Amino acid sequence: MESKKNVETVVWKTAGAILVVALIFSTACVTPLKAQNLQVDNGVLILCFHEIGMVNRNASPSKKTLYLPQSVFDQIIKQLKGKGYTFMKLSQVHDLWASGKQLPNRTVVITFDDGYESVYRYALPIAKKYKIPFTDFVIGNDINVPGYLTDQEIKTMVGTGLVEIGGHTLDHYNLKYLSDQEQEAEIKGVIEKVKNIIPGYDITSFAVPYGEYNDQTEHLLAKYGITMDVTTQYGIAYKTDDWLLLPRVYINALPAYVYYKVGGILITRRIDNILNGKLVGEPDGPPACALFKNESTQCDQVISFTGGKGPYHVRIDGNPEGIMPSFSASIMQTVVPIPFRPTLQTAKQYGTNYGMSFTVTDSLGNMLRGRKMVTLVDKLTVRFINSPSVVFTSTGKITLTADIRSTTTEIPDFFNKPTGYGPVTAQWFLDGRQIVPPKGIAYDDQEVINLTKPGKHTILVKVKDGLGEVSTASKTAYLSRSISNQGEMKQGLD
Repeated sequence: MESKKNVETVVWKTAGAILVVALIFSTACVTPLKAQNLQVDNGVLILCFHEIGMVNRNASPSKKTLYLPQSVFDQIIKQLKGKGYTFMKLSQVHDLWASGKQLPNRTVVITFDDGYESVYRYALPIAKKYKIPFTDFVIGNDINVPGYLTDQEIKTMVGTGLVEIGGHTLDHYNLKYLSDQEQEAEIKGVIEKVKNIIPGYDITSFAVPYGEYNDQTEHLLAKYGITMDVTTQYGIAYKTDDWLLLPRVYINALPAYVYYKVGGILITRRIDNILNGKLVGEPDGPPACALFKNESTQCDQVISFTGGKGPYHVRIDGNPEGIMPSFSASIMQTVVPIPFRPTLQTAKQYGTNYGMSFTVTDSLGNMLRGRKMVTLVDKLTVRFINSPSVVFTSTGKITLTADIRSTTTEIPDFFNKPTGYGPVTAQWFLDGRQIVPPKGIAYDDQEVINLTKPGKHTILVKVKDGLGEVSTASKTAYLSRSISNQGEMKQGLD
């Protein structure tokens, strides 16, 4: 892939040493473009939503940030329509860019992540009301799960002509931590799942979970016909960007579920500010990072912004000083990577909570401020407790307990507390078939497994945390119809 790169050198102060880093920013286009006229690239503002509707008051803080009241969403669409905004599906943006045409001024793409049923129930009627299209990124194995879209709802949405279905992987795992083979299964799996629901339907738009990826992700997306992929990087997407790494603006990051009367006005004002070129932005990067013993952990953070006028003066103050990087520099880029590579020794000495504050000032004196907190956690691990390595039964019922608590004693913040970064879900399988769908757990999960066929069985529990990391544990069980048969089975293993 050819790319045009700008290089800026920044001096970082970290751990008492000075590290000179070359910041390389790529403006590559994945799809070959025709010769361009010297015309203005209006760009497109891609908005990210999740759930539409009312949130349960007892829901976790992380769950609450996914919700936007239906009335607020209606206000936003109504006001944007009234201001003359143009709405498009992500695939429509691709088609215009690929044909060498210019986007209309003030173009917006509405996207939804995860494929929640609330999008069908509450967002689709509003889309019909205002005749605006949107793109919904679905998780393949969550289709037909309570709270998510069903096959029929997906067919109905696509049948309106307003909705494009995009991929959000098969299981919503963090692709960054998967092997090439595992990534391919996640990408290919969701594409095939949707094609089985709507024969002949080709997914061409994608959203990588958590906005994270590795060197092979783009190659695999392109291999399976994906032409546009969105991340969590903040900003307006332009034709000269990498089409498989497009930025978005995460609308639900605002506490809009609180402001039932003024939420729509506040969010619309924010959208106006972005498209009017005002200096706006936010930090990105994982909110937590899992530590690996004897290795440094890549926990890189990013400050991304848009608007204003360069050059920009950027100041980062890390806490604790010298561990979380600090620096000050004048740059032209609007994406500032902040390398953070903590180790087990770092956590022993400085604890598990880190933070940074940032200030961005443009050449006109406009200022942007913000903060970001990062937590270090023990790597997600699940194990079976209070049961033998191999289980024998003649009744067909086995009670198993899966535990995710840490056994690490080196760091007090870890010991006997949940590994990974919440929320954590557990999913159970018997001989490769799901028997318990994903459900939230705090410390452990106990299940009664029913065996019906005599012989050997494999029981597997799979847990996933809020970072998309996955851990599994398996156990072998034998079912016999008599106590004597159990003895024969055990002797056969000896």
